[in-house]
Amino acid sequence: MFGNVGLKKEKPLEPSVDEIPFPEPQEELLDHLLLKEEIAIFVENLNRFGIQLEDLVDLVPKHQDTKEKAKTLAFSLSEDEDLMNIIFKKYTLPMTRISLKYQISRKILYGSREYILSILVVLKNNLTLLHKWV
Repeated sequence: MFGNVGLKKEKPLEPSVDEIPFPEPQEELLDHLLLKEEIAIFVENLNRFGIQLEDLVDLVPKHQDTKEKAKTLAFSLSEDEDLMNIIFKKYTLPMTRISLKYQISRKILYGSREYILSILVVLKNNLTLLHKWV
C-alpha cells in the first residue's frame, strides 16, 4: 500500500578519485629502480651460496613453526658478527657450530638452509625494500 514511500537506503560513502593518495611519478620510478637494484644484489649474493632465485620458492620451509624458527635463527645470526664473517667468507652455514650455539636441531638447519641464507643476504646487505617480505 505504501510502496517505496519512506526511508531510502543509503549507499556507503566511497572516496572520490581526488582523495586517493597516488605516489608521485618520480617517487614511484625511484622505488622501482631501487627495488630492481636490490633484487640484483639479492640474486648475486644468493648465487654465491649456490642458490637460484627460481628455486627459492620451493626451498622455503613448508611448516609454519619450522619457518618461524628459521626466521628467528636468521635474525639472531645476523647479530653474531663472528658467524656472519664465516658465513659470508666461506659462503656456507657452519651447521654444527650454529646447532650447538643456538640449540637448534640439525634437521631444521638442513631443511631451512636456503631460507636462512636468503634472509641473511637481505639483512647483511640492508635491502630495505626486500626486508618487507622477510
